[in-house]
Amino acid sequence: VALAQTLFPPAALARGQSLLGSLGYGLGGMSGALASGWLWDHVGPESPYLAAVLVVLCALGVAVAGLRPGPYR
Repeated sequence: VALAQTLFPPAALARGQSLLGSLGYGLGGMSGALASGWLWDHVGPESPYLAAVLVVLCALGVAVAGLRPGPYR
């Protein structure tokens, strides 16, 4: 929501939020499903789960790095 407020004018805020939501969930979900299907077929059935673990660990690292107090706090 905060990103949409900075990217879109107030008159287009609802459309901007729906665009960012569809890109984040729709495009992200579609690319994740395609990648996991490719991994399942070409590497093996356990590989999508291992890839999901790696993505979650990367997200955890980003979240922890974002929670550290910075000079602006």
